Amino acid sequence: MENEDGIIIFDGTPVDTLAFIELFTKDKKVYSSLSPQVTKVMEHFDLIYLIERADNDYSKNTTLLTGDQRKEINEFIKNIIQTLIHGMKK
Repeated sequence: MENEDGIIIFDGTPVDTLAFIELFTKDKKVYSSLSPQVTKVMEHFDLIYLIERADNDYSKNTTLLTGDQRKEINEFIKNIIQTLIHGMKK
């Protein structure tokens, strides 16, 4: 993390995982213990991009999720990232 000469690409998987944990687990302690860790890692980045697909059709179900669940997760991920970014700017 201390390398100032390179580019670090942060995979959104930890944020996706936070969303699934928050929305689908009954034990909320897991989310509250992982969220600060993800935030701590993200604090080292100069740029954070949230890339969205233009063709998300939430009327379609996937193998594991309904369209409504997909939409809820997408919104939750956007909120997590916005909250983390806002918190890091302070």
